[in-house]
Amino acid sequence: MYFACKTYLVNKDKTGKSHWTIKDICRKYHISKASLMRWMKKFDGTKESLLDASKKPKSIHPKAHTAIEIH
Repeated sequence: MYFACKTYLVNKDKTGKSHWTIKDICRKYHISKASLMRWMKKFDGTKESLLDASKKPKSIHPKAHTAIEIH
């Protein structure tokens, strides 16, 4: 997770290429390529960026009842 993303980013040289291949990192941390790519998309350099986000909907359902309708 955090260390896999950090390994990939820290080991880049000036051209932007990593000394580690994605396959090597996945083998080292026993993760799939899809998992690494998903984490890299979320990763901004902090451990907190890889924490699970809330599962709560960001908006209410369009057909949900309002507080006035319930009372």
